[in-house]
Amino acid sequence: MNIGFVVTTLGRIAPLRALLTSLADQLRPGDHVVLVAQGAQEDVAALAAEFAANGVPVTATTSGRGASLGRNTGVAALPEGDAVVTFPNDNTTYPPGTVRALHA
Repeated sequence: MNIGFVVTTLGRIAPLRALLTSLADQLRPGDHVVLVAQGAQEDVAALAAEFAANGVPVTATTSGRGASLGRNTGVAALPEGDAVVTFPNDNTTYPPGTVRALHA
């Protein structure tokens, strides 16, 4: 089972960095993070590229404003395959072991 994390954001970079950092060592092959920028698109894209360059499966996309629109856009950007999709807030962090528990 793969897990997709779809995060809609207005561009709060510091909390997004904390979220990606908390996930970086927990993700398994097939898991993926999609950041949906509804503001500060260039900053969000740069953050995604930084983490992707370090092996974290993260991509950035954009949408108009609204949580539902952002979430639908993010789900469409996930890789194909069986997946559980989660919608963390852009200021969420995951304690160690959380993703392992989700996989279980």
